[in-house]
Amino acid sequence: MTTAPVGISGGAVARLLTRVKDHFQDHEASSRDVVADIIKPLTHVESCSFIDILNSTPCETDCEKEKCATGKANVFVSHAWNASATLLLEALVAFAEAASHEDPVYFWLDICCYNQHELDHCGGAMPSDWWNQVLPTLIRDCGKVLVIATPIFSPEVCRRAWCLLEAAVATTQKIPIVVSIAPSDAARVKESVEEDDDCITKMLTIDSSTAKATVAEDLKNIRTVIDQIDGQDRTVNENMTKILVRWIADTGERMCSRLQDDNALEKATLACRFGTLLHKAAEHTTAIQFYTQALDICRNEPGEQHADALRIHELLGETHAAAGNCATALQHFEHALAGNSDKLSTAHTYEKIAGVHAAADRHDAAIDALSMALSAVSSERGENHVETASCYANVGHMYFISGDLDQAIEYHGRAYAIRMECLGDHAETAATCTSLARAHQGKGSTQVAMDMHSRALTICLKIFGDHHIATADAYSNLGQLYVHLHDAQLAASCLHKAMEIKRSVLGGECEAVAEACDVLGHAYLDAMEYDTAVNDALQPALNIRLALYGATDARTAASFSKLGTAYSKMGDLDSAAEAFDKVLEIQLELAEGEFHQDIAEAFYNAGAIYTDKGEYDIAIAKHTEALEIFQRVLGVHKHTAACYTSLGRAHVDKGEYDRAIYFYSKSLSMQEDLYGTNSKLLAHVFRDLAEVYVDKEEHDNAIHYLKKILVLLTNDVGENHVKTADLYLDLAKVFQNKGDFEGAMQHFANCVRIRKAVLGADDVTTELAIRALEQCHAASAAAEAEASAGAPIMEGWLNKRGRQRKNWKRRWHVLDGPGKMLRYFAGHNLNVCKGEVSLREGEILSPEECKRMIHVNHCFAIKTPHRTYYMKAPDPDSRAKWMAAITRAMT
Repeated sequence: MTTAPVGISGGAVARLLTRVKDHFQDHEASSRDVVADIIKPLTHVESCSFIDILNSTPCETDCEKEKCATGKANVFVSHAWNASATLLLEALVAFAEAASHEDPVYFWLDICCYNQHELDHCGGAMPSDWWNQVLPTLIRDCGKVLVIATPIFSPEVCRRAWCLLEAAVATTQKIPIVVSIAPSDAARVKESVEEDDDCITKMLTIDSSTAKATVAEDLKNIRTVIDQIDGQDRTVNENMTKILVRWIADTGERMCSRLQDDNALEKATLACRFGTLLHKAAEHTTAIQFYTQALDICRNEPGEQHADALRIHELLGETHAAAGNCATALQHFEHALAGNSDKLSTAHTYEKIAGVHAAADRHDAAIDALSMALSAVSSERGENHVETASCYANVGHMYFISGDLDQAIEYHGRAYAIRMECLGDHAETAATCTSLARAHQGKGSTQVAMDMHSRALTICLKIFGDHHIATADAYSNLGQLYVHLHDAQLAASCLHKAMEIKRSVLGGECEAVAEACDVLGHAYLDAMEYDTAVNDALQPALNIRLALYGATDARTAASFSKLGTAYSKMGDLDSAAEAFDKVLEIQLELAEGEFHQDIAEAFYNAGAIYTDKGEYDIAIAKHTEALEIFQRVLGVHKHTAACYTSLGRAHVDKGEYDRAIYFYSKSLSMQEDLYGTNSKLLAHVFRDLAEVYVDKEEHDNAIHYLKKILVLLTNDVGENHVKTADLYLDLAKVFQNKGDFEGAMQHFANCVRIRKAVLGADDVTTELAIRALEQCHAASAAAEAEASAGAPIMEGWLNKRGRQRKNWKRRWHVLDGPGKMLRYFAGHNLNVCKGEVSLREGEILSPEECKRMIHVNHCFAIKTPHRTYYMKAPDPDSRAKWMAAITRAMT
């Protein structure tokens, strides 16, 4: 290929078109047919391209430039070889005729400009340098790509891998792309738009993964290049979709502008049709422009209250709602209602109004609108009618979303009764069973919920069989209830059936199967079967999404995030960090330099894992990135406050207590702005502040925040509650560390009193509180306490894993033989006990069993009735000594 690509003029294309029509007569020839019957015979002797034949006769003068058959190519033509060659050439001729005579068009058309004989020597496949060198250079040098979209509304370019690749290469290089069709196709656009509601859907059914190419080697190379391009700007599918949607909008504008004022109603109808097409294509802004144009016409004639104008108001309402313009959407829906006396039609409008309110979390307004729809339908259809049942179900669903479960059960119950009477065992009846089950589950009526989920499954099995998506969903719903009930075996059984059905019905690699794997993974995690969750559910889900969407997709990122959470729970923090770093990498690439909440969340999750790993500087850096984005995107928001809290925790674990207090205080201030100063949601940050002051041994400040939690707790759950007892216990320990044994014993006594009343005197936690009170009495007499405690069996440094955040902290451990107690402290100051492990009912787990559970070296664990404590020794010898000493203390 020469440095400047040579193209064929519109006039030369027109002469080729004449030759094609003469040769093939009434036979519809493809570009492949033209190459075989015309191009190759004409160029056989010279074994050259068609353009070489034309180029052998140069222009005689500059004034004849527009008549030249060849010139520097300035338009690259993207077309499908199996589509009509006549329509292709007609489109090119029309495009050239519409161009400026001062700047004539020269097309780089592959059937003319590429030497077709060279392909014969390599089996029809393009040379290896074509894909990453020749094609991008050629498109860049041409400066424009022309996509030939024939046949209209079902263009072959959407199904050919070559064409999708060419459009993607042009987009990557920011080369303009335009669409053209033959004049004969253009005449059929209006007919298609007016008669076929699904024409836009057919046109935009684009899937690069199934696109074809004639030569297998070409297809393989195209796939390789597409994988490299996909995700850099937008996916190949989205790219071609945007190109065609833009062309539809431009075509609609041209067609509407050509209609004269005396064809006003026809113009309004056509504008509405194009608006509907663009609304279906999610091009809401342009759709609104077409609808508004139609409405303006109808306002003049036949008038604002005419049925056509009311219908356009409704369409505008739907499109504004889809675009997120809630207030404007409601205005148009109100216009549609004002002039409409048809009850069923108004009911549908009220349902759309409810949808707008629901999207804005205005549940009461949504319920009011749905109630109006119910009233209209029941008065028109009667109480015992399936449409009335649907209205009851809609109201019930909105009550469920709003949290009013009693009303949700009431309305879903009415829907169920009507559907049973009118339909019997039917898909809609099963759906109502599911809705009732979820509402009852929310109220804690798990047996009723199980009965309704089982009823839904029975109906689905009866009407659909065991090889249907609805049956799979019913199994999934029942399985998730078992997850809630912590019945891991039944949960896994139901969810595994759901996954297998979806895999069988839909195929192994689809989003529905991936979602089923996610739910199954959650069940295994809940059962603490971490390896099974990862290997049998979450990793397969990720593999599916990688195959479906590639490595750079939000759904793939979500799958990595679920996998990271699983690794975190099983204690494999290195794998968790790797997964969350991958999430962050994907989100940053998708954002293309912009700030999004998803990126902040990815930084946040990665930071949390690095905190747990003990790599605090990395954690703080990631949390700081998250905080900056949250502040910019969300401002005063619960996510921003949570980020302040996470920064505080990272600084606590690093030992930088003053920095931690700074960030905790920022979180507290923001949460008070969000929720008020008396909200129970403040308890978590009060707890964080109390703990850091305990670490600093500033006991009065710790007591101050614990007492704030006490006030919130007693207001929320009352004095006689286990949570209140637990807080009294925390307060007692701080008083004891402070040396205020009187205050400590008072709070220990409160804890014992409540636990006895709520749990009974024989409860293990009550006994532990009693023992703590007794030990506090003993400690008040220092000499007696030291004498009774005796010398410790063993003491030294161990890393202990936290209960909530699973991070490791270095603690000084003291093993007390007579008391059968293992205590741990922040340092050698034994007045500040961080916690204790009772060995009376405990057992020590083997290193092998511990390693399987959390994947950490030199680790051992003490399992008690209430918790398993994980400790990490510096080396195997130290671990063996500690395990031997603890075993002796237990006996």
